[in-house]
Amino acid sequence: MNPVREESDRLHSSNHIIPAYFRNPADAEQAIKNLSSAGFPKENIGVAMREDGAGKSATSGWADRLRSLFSAKERDEYDSDNAIDVLDHMGIPEDEGRYFKNALQSGGALLTVDAGSRSDEALSILRNSKATLSSRELRTLSPVSQTANTGTQRVELLGETLRVHKDRVQRGSVKLRKEVVSEHQNVEVPVTREELVIERHPADGRNARTGFEDGKQIEVPLSEDQVRVEKRPIVREEVEVGKRQVQDTKRIADDVKHEELRVEKEGDVKVDSSPKRKTA
Repeated sequence: MNPVREESDRLHSSNHIIPAYFRNPADAEQAIKNLSSAGFPKENIGVAMREDGAGKSATSGWADRLRSLFSAKERDEYDSDNAIDVLDHMGIPEDEGRYFKNALQSGGALLTVDAGSRSDEALSILRNSKATLSSRELRTLSPVSQTANTGTQRVELLGETLRVHKDRVQRGSVKLRKEVVSEHQNVEVPVTREELVIERHPADGRNARTGFEDGKQIEVPLSEDQVRVEKRPIVREEVEVGKRQVQDTKRIADDVKHEELRVEKEGDVKVDSSPKRKTA
């Protein structure tokens, strides 16, 4: 048989009022709903949560949420802020009650159920709702626990570790646009023109075929190359735009905290602080 279940059954066998601790208040909420659905009156269900110095629940949002599960007449037990103190006079052994009180100081919620003759059914519902029902279970949950028989205390030393996450963000952008720029160009073009050439040759005194022709003239057309400029667009260059992945390494540094054990001795005492390993 499960030793934890055996211990809780033994503790509750002679008492119909069952205490149950929930580290997560959401599990306590579900347990109340499950108990109510199974026919357990809410007048027989008590709830307690840790309070600060001002009398306010340390998790006031959950306190209001759990309160809403009870009607006005059902809140007598719920509203009793001595739901922790109820453990002192409900037949729960002192050591067991102390464990539940200490567990509640770290948060969570405590339910008390007056199950009557239906203790086994209530225990089953609470277990299925992730309840802690005995000090042995609580010792596996609490960061600082104490065993009544040996006086041994366990303290967890916490430390921080760096966890690095990467988020993709835009680091900038590049815009490419075309702009028309004018420049002056000089082009040398070879051209040709005609010039009149007159050559005179002496005659041999032969007879003329015609008589005098006063005022006769001839016309010789002269031509030349004329330069005409025409501009038309051509493709000078092609530009391809793309992206590439560049791998780099960044060094991230930050301060992390950790807890160290400090031992302060008072009086003539000996302290064995050598590390001990558990043997299988």
